[in-house]
Amino acid sequence: MINSNSITPLYLQVKEHILADIHGGKYQPNGRLPSEKELAAMYNVSMITIRRAISELVEEYVLQKKQGKGTFVTKKSFSRPYSQSALSFTEICRSNGMQASAKLLRREVISNPNPNILKQLALPEGSQVLLVERLRYADEIPIVIERNYFPMDYAFLMDLDLERQSMYQLIREHKEVDLRPVIGQRFVTIAKADAQIAKHLKIRESTPVLQYVGLVWEMLEDRPAHTSYQIGYGEQMDFALCF
Repeated sequence: MINSNSITPLYLQVKEHILADIHGGKYQPNGRLPSEKELAAMYNVSMITIRRAISELVEEYVLQKKQGKGTFVTKKSFSRPYSQSALSFTEICRSNGMQASAKLLRREVISNPNPNILKQLALPEGSQVLLVERLRYADEIPIVIERNYFPMDYAFLMDLDLERQSMYQLIREHKEVDLRPVIGQRFVTIAKADAQIAKHLKIRESTPVLQYVGLVWEMLEDRPAHTSYQIGYGEQMDFALCF
């Protein structure tokens, strides 16, 4: 169990044990953990050690405290299908039984975009692009930062409410499109959260995060619709690979 002679601090050992029990199914989503007193006895450590371990897990949205009820495992992590269909975040949340919401971080025309973005969008040198960056929430928990780059014929997005409505739904209302991700143009990598990402996702700086990069295609027009850069915290977001 807990090794008092280890160089790993006791609270981190407790934290790792609790995480292992969650991932192993001992503590189920929405399930209640033993009391702090019971955990202290279970791991043979002080209440202070238990509180620090739990506090970090609460900060990381693994656990949640309910006043007068105890400490509970948060709901099942958000699962993002990595498939052949272009689903909006709102649709994905709905499939996970969650309520989607958004905070608009940036929406602007980029006059000198990165050449790689122009290449992905099949645009000539000197073209402008529209950047839409949003922080997406599921059940009021920050899940992912979305950074999408569009050709300028999507400029109608500049005037629309992108916080309370699905962006894909708005696009479909303004354009006759069949949007699909491009197979072979999607990548998932692991990086460390910088200060800005950590602030938005409410995690600690340098925490490992998942980065998703993809290209969405307009099937009817046979051309790129937008590039998608998404950054999410692994404890809250899984990618379900479907080919």
